Amino acid sequence: TKSVHHMTACERFQTVLSLWPYTIPLFFVYMTEYMMQAGVWPAIGFPVTSASARGQFYHYANWTYQVGVFVSRSTGNLFTVSLTMLWVMPMLQLVNLCLFWLISVHHFWCLASSFTGWWSLRPRL
Repeated sequence: TKSVHHMTACERFQTVLSLWPYTIPLFFVYMTEYMMQAGVWPAIGFPVTSASARGQFYHYANWTYQVGVFVSRSTGNLFTVSLTMLWVMPMLQLVNLCLFWLISVHHFWCLASSFTGWWSLRPRL
């Protein structure tokens, strides 16, 4: 392989294009993460009529998600992931987005009590 300094512009562009199997899943994860944080989570808040509860839910949901992101990115050097799994993970992120979107639209989850915490969710019967 050539050094980057000895490549032509066309060769550099082809090298960048060859990375698409890695960049597309990364882009997809960031896109769905942004959609969850900026669009879906603010619409969930519990109870629906309380603006402060909605803000509190968004705050804790975001912190919880970011802790998960930190753990997953911090353990990246401990596990080797195949290219297939690299494409499966963004699909799981899409499942998260769809679940949160359904919750925000249909509010089929409610609190176990008046407002004991956003983690005490249960399906509405």
